Amino acid sequence: EAARGGARTDDDRGAGGPLRWATAGAGTLALALTWAVAEHASVGIQVPLAMTSAVLHLLAMAVWLGGLTALLTALYRAPEDLPAAAVARFSRLAFAAVAVLVVTGVYQSWRGLGPLDSLTSTPYGRLLTVKVIAVVLMLVAAAFSRRWTARLAAPQGEGTAPAAPERAPVREAVAAGAGRTGGAPRGGGPEDIGGETGADTAPGDRAPETGRTESAPNGPATDAPGAPDAVDDPDALDAADGADDPDDPGVHRRALRRSVQAEITIGIVVLVITTLLTGTQPGRAAAEEAAARTAAEQPLGSTTVIPFDVGTSGGHGTVQIELTPSRVGENQVQAVVYGPDDGIVTVPELRLTFSLDDRDIGPLDAKVRNRGGYWVADALNLPLPGTWTIRATVRTSDIDQATVSKTVRIG
Repeated sequence: EAARGGARTDDDRGAGGPLRWATAGAGTLALALTWAVAEHASVGIQVPLAMTSAVLHLLAMAVWLGGLTALLTALYRAPEDLPAAAVARFSRLAFAAVAVLVVTGVYQSWRGLGPLDSLTSTPYGRLLTVKVIAVVLMLVAAAFSRRWTARLAAPQGEGTAPAAPERAPVREAVAAGAGRTGGAPRGGGPEDIGGETGADTAPGDRAPETGRTESAPNGPATDAPGAPDAVDDPDALDAADGADDPDDPGVHRRALRRSVQAEITIGIVVLVITTLLTGTQPGRAAAEEAAARTAAEQPLGSTTVIPFDVGTSGGHGTVQIELTPSRVGENQVQAVVYGPDDGIVTVPELRLTFSLDDRDIGPLDAKVRNRGGYWVADALNLPLPGTWTIRATVRTSDIDQATVSKTVRIG
């Protein structure tokens, strides 16, 4: 029946194997795509590349964690039946998956984080920092797993003799000691034996009894003095040999099981953090939103009032200068001169210059033109942000003028 079942399995595998693999692969890819569409990869910059990276990241994580789960199950249920070659093959596959995870993870972190200060100034950056620490710990556990995998495969590759023949001399020595102890009865010499069994018993008839006592399957006779009860217990011998022999495969399997369990535990933590990151606004988007909010909060222009006095009767007043939008780049300038009675007055000349003294820029002449009571310049270019100094030269007559100044903040 087992042979017939195996034949049916082979037939099924030959007939529908490729179709099943194709269906499973398409379903897995579709699931990864749905996750990528629902998360941050579908919006922002470089969407096609981000979607591809997200899908590869998910598939690599599924291969790694899924394989680790299967490996841990096998290590718990049937560690002795787990071939070292199969573990080594999965180790190579897991290494490739980790390489894909690192490359795609770095790209997605850069894309979602934005400026480096977002690591500490945004919830996304703080969660990403925790995830990076968890991933590093997971990679450390993976390095230990590769180490134990290599040691598990090394004895088979190097032709090391199995552990059971090495214990055979121990069992033979114990059995021999038990035989010698069982051959001397507690009652004394041969006369006692003859007295109990009768004189008709030949010496050769007693040999089988002694042989049976020596070859008893449960080890030495229980009445032999000093004979330990568990000397021939295979489990006790295995435990003793495993503790003394660092090359014992059982020791490597137990160490591999612990490291794989650590990988899976940390991997679950990474998945939880990833889920939280999916519902958190990326650092790049938060930075762009903050910049837009700051720009919106800035005034659309500035008004600067500079008083002047040329030193003559009625030769004083103010110059009101409006700068729009009062930011780096091109700005429009409008200026009005008010007299002593706060009414608009007409002056023969008005000159405005702008200087950024701490950067040694300027003076830049605004080249304002008289438009019948107010002065205008349409294209004043202020190249850098900072505190600029406005100097206004007001001439009220052919010989009377004054130059005054005031600072203005350019964002």
